[in-house]
Amino acid sequence: MPDRPSLWRQYPWLLGLCLAPILYGSVTAEGKAVVGLLLGVSLLLLALDMEVAAPVVPKRWAWLCAVLLVLPLVPLPSPVVGLLNPKALELVREFPVEQGRAPSWLCLSVSPAGTAERLWEVLLLIACFGLARHAAALPGFARLFAMAIGATVFLLAASDVWYRLDGQRVILGIWQPSWGKGAGTFANRNHFANWMNVATLFAFGWLLRNYRPLHAARGASLPPECRSRVDVLFLVATFLFGLLMTVASGSRGGIAVLLVGGFVWLVLLVRRSRSRSRWLTMGVVVLVAGGVVLFTGEALIRRLAEAEMDFTTTYPKADIWKQSLAIFLKFPVFGCGLGTFVATYGHFKQAGGEATFWHAENDYVQLLMETGTVGVIAFGGLLFLLGRAGWLTAWDRAHRHAEPELVLGAVAALTGFAAHAVFEFVGQITSTALLAAALLGFVIGCRDHIKRAAVPAPPGNWRVIGNRLFGVALIVVAGLQAAAFWHWTQGRGDASSVSRAQVEEVRHSLQLAPWLVERQAALTRMEVRLLRDAPPETQREQAAAARAQLNRSIAWDPLNWELRLERAWLDLAFSSDRALGLAEAREVCRLNPRQPLIPLRFARHFAVRDPNAAWEFISQPVLTSGPRLREVLELAWTIRGDASALWSLVPDTPGAMLTFGEFAQSKRLTGLAAEAYRRAAGALPPAQMADRFLQIKRPELAVQAVPQPPASDADRLALARAWLQAGNPVKALDAAESVWRGRPASESMLKPVPVTETPVTLKRRLAMTPEDVKLARELAESIYESPAPKRDLATLRDLARRFPGELRIAWLQLQTEVELNDYPRAARTAMDLAARMMEQ
Repeated sequence: MPDRPSLWRQYPWLLGLCLAPILYGSVTAEGKAVVGLLLGVSLLLLALDMEVAAPVVPKRWAWLCAVLLVLPLVPLPSPVVGLLNPKALELVREFPVEQGRAPSWLCLSVSPAGTAERLWEVLLLIACFGLARHAAALPGFARLFAMAIGATVFLLAASDVWYRLDGQRVILGIWQPSWGKGAGTFANRNHFANWMNVATLFAFGWLLRNYRPLHAARGASLPPECRSRVDVLFLVATFLFGLLMTVASGSRGGIAVLLVGGFVWLVLLVRRSRSRSRWLTMGVVVLVAGGVVLFTGEALIRRLAEAEMDFTTTYPKADIWKQSLAIFLKFPVFGCGLGTFVATYGHFKQAGGEATFWHAENDYVQLLMETGTVGVIAFGGLLFLLGRAGWLTAWDRAHRHAEPELVLGAVAALTGFAAHAVFEFVGQITSTALLAAALLGFVIGCRDHIKRAAVPAPPGNWRVIGNRLFGVALIVVAGLQAAAFWHWTQGRGDASSVSRAQVEEVRHSLQLAPWLVERQAALTRMEVRLLRDAPPETQREQAAAARAQLNRSIAWDPLNWELRLERAWLDLAFSSDRALGLAEAREVCRLNPRQPLIPLRFARHFAVRDPNAAWEFISQPVLTSGPRLREVLELAWTIRGDASALWSLVPDTPGAMLTFGEFAQSKRLTGLAAEAYRRAAGALPPAQMADRFLQIKRPELAVQAVPQPPASDADRLALARAWLQAGNPVKALDAAESVWRGRPASESMLKPVPVTETPVTLKRRLAMTPEDVKLARELAESIYESPAPKRDLATLRDLARRFPGELRIAWLQLQTEVELNDYPRAARTAMDLAARMMEQ
């Protein structure tokens, strides 16, 4: 057997695998550059040593997958694209890069930029898989791999503790997640939990190997001196720490990984182990893990209870899957292209207008949508064959391995990963996908070691050349992204001002990595800031150059509505062809038809310049629902000031009518408000709806809004106010009295208070001690003993005001006003008394 390469040649790619989650969490463009450089270096170092492995997938199938990866980026004649992917051709014709110019050559992918970026990620996964496959048979690599993964788990858990104590949500000063749901270095706690639990399930095999090794599945005996207590203690501490922080993150998907992976671990252990005590050990581990969850997982348990509501309402994943499948039916053969979910879903989505959906929340559904039937058969078949080979490697008792515990751990971890991918996009996140690729490569490499010939053939010249070319390609692309990131940071260094040098830096960044089109919008805004104070001739010249740059980026991502939005604003501001700007504005609205902010912004722009165009944008159906309706009505009133025209903007739903009524009320359009409130029946409780009618002086409608008989005290009080405003204080008095009639509290209100002194004496004593409630009660009672015409009503009212908690005093005032036939005042007093009674 030929000499094995030195273990140190594996360090670069293994370092990249561990750095990906530690430094970059979900891995941004600069993170992929670092990982790509390290993987490329390992490929060059190992180019002469990577042997011919035992085949797992037929070569023709592998070549088919390779062709399908590249094909969506190959320009084809438009008739060919029309045959292979007719919906893609239809979108290109509907949204050409330039108005009225349909290209004769185009790609199958609806977003070459997105596909190029995803292809770069896939190349990283392929490289990681191949390197792990090659390293699996190297002496000493298993321990290095397991301990590196364990150390990464510890560092990620420590990073989460650090962020919790520090209170900041900036990932190592590099990236600030916008939604505040991150954990550790990850912007998404589910991805953090996935990496942690997949790594734990794998590295647990090394713990088992040093504590209770699987001799029945081992190829050669394991002497006691080859087992390390230090490894056991380190991994136990790491796993407990990692599990604690994973549970604290509140990730439901992370627990699913543990449950599925733990179950597979038990099944494989039963299959490959002859020791029942080892099964008992595994059961103890499960109980300990369950105890950690039980005693530290309050947030997780609460989120598990909310799972059904979140799944269907808060973030409706089921609806996203349904809409993604509907999009697949529009691209049934080749799909819309790898990495194109954002642009495609944004155009076709039927809900969630203001939200941007980055993934399908299900890797299998997204694969179907992006690659179509052909892609699912090819790539799905490839993954199935690899997964089947890995499972049989762990399951078949005839297979004996150098480190069987790690093989079982890798298979259990990959099964948990696959289960998590059903309701999360872990396969789209570079760091989590890299770990899965490395584990799969490790298992297949262990299989290769069993099936390898006694004297394996050295790699042929073409294989060596291929290894080197692959390594060089990774290094070149990674270098381009790293250089692009450097220029990007230089150009965006000072946000308070913009200079020509900064603009050139950002432009250079795009030239190096043109597929990173999200930077184009920032570049255009910077250029526009420079144009503000420039002479008109310079403005036109530089705006044309900026527009040309925008068109190049749009060609990379034709369905990117943000880039087309920037172009529309650029043309509206600096082009002499205002009709072109208006056409581009309409195009942006059609491109993302559920995003309400787009037509609203254009309506604001055209409100003074072109009222007819403004009304066209503001009349779009997407603006007639949701919280923006009030803003739409305000703008529409500014544009036309025609009350009757507003009806066309408001959908006939209770909520929308309520908003319309509030708007009309603010404009003193009482007739319009009354009709809108009348149609808003059911939007508010009857009492609140009656109050709306009373605010616009329509008491007859307020009376109609309250059910008969009133169902609650709030309804009775609202009815009293309505009758008073309608000029019927007697009915108002009766409605108010019905609030306390029959209440237990009214008994004390009706019970007289004994009087021991004359009104004059009581009044004098109360003046000396004005807070004495007892004196106030006696004074009010003594006043009430006099005939109604002679009662000191002013003093009664003053006492009722000063002692609002004394309902008896207010009732005495009410009875006096009734006896004096002052029904309007009596009705108001009764309503005040009813309101106080309701508070008790």
